[in-house]
Amino acid sequence: GRFVVPSFVQRILKLKKAGSVSGEIETGDVSIVRDFVDVRDVVRAYDMLLERGTPGEVYNIASGRGVRLSEIIEEIGRQVDVRVTSRVNPEFVRPDDNRVVIGSPEKIERELGWEAKIPLEKTIADMITCMELQ
Repeated sequence: GRFVVPSFVQRILKLKKAGSVSGEIETGDVSIVRDFVDVRDVVRAYDMLLERGTPGEVYNIASGRGVRLSEIIEEIGRQVDVRVTSRVNPEFVRPDDNRVVIGSPEKIERELGWEAKIPLEKTIADMITCMELQ
């Protein structure tokens, strides 16, 4: 629950478990754009870097694709069949937060052949499944 996507999944599943077909969650600024990579892809990248990366070099583990946090909420809602709206809680807003953070995977792709393979929709589906089992 400390990270944004699992936090959204938990709160939206709570709406679903309460029998709601729609509901509202409190969020920070959901217009912020981030580059999300499935942890399984990250682990694969770390393994490749340990095996074949150049020591001392910097590599971005990134998808190269930006996604608005509002899109994450929409996708979770779509997958669990709950229509979700968000209400900004000023306490959750970080005024100095970068509006857009997107990494370039060009170097790790070129040098090691790594690329993010697991689509965000699958990551979200797997999170939902795991959290439903808890």
